[in-house]
Amino acid sequence: TINLIKYKFYTIQALYNLGIVIFSASFYLYLEALGHNLSEISLFISVFWIISLITEIPSGIISDTFGRRKTMLLSCLIRALGLFLLFFSKGELEYLIIGAILTSVGESLKSGTLDSWLVESINRINKDENLEKIFSINGIIGQTLGIIGGFIGAQFLGNINLSYPVIAG
Repeated sequence: TINLIKYKFYTIQALYNLGIVIFSASFYLYLEALGHNLSEISLFISVFWIISLITEIPSGIISDTFGRRKTMLLSCLIRALGLFLLFFSKGELEYLIIGAILTSVGESLKSGTLDSWLVESINRINKDENLEKIFSINGIIGQTLGIIGGFIGAQFLGNINLSYPVIAG
């Protein structure tokens, strides 16, 4: 049913985005605590966004070719691998760069995949369903969880240990 599709969409989006916001509020502090300087942290950000730009279109092709579910699972695995690499790093620049590449590829694989799944799944049942409302509700959920998750990551987990938000992510 459409309600089940919406529930799955909201849940997956919420969990995925919550994982990001939990660590994003304290991520730079974590990298600095590992011994990375601001130039290296800026390099991480640059590599992340350059790889995102390069992999955005191919990730859509992968999603179209191999399916939304497989692509979403691959996205989560690659992103988790990148975060685990950063977690186990002792401040090595190589781990930082590989972590940036992996998390970026993971994000690119997710980008648009879940939205496409939602639209295709709902259109099979009812092409007149109000998709704008679904995306709007998803935005409200995302913003709310962003505030809550960022606060939990920075104020609770990060204050205990800066690596905890990365693990939770």
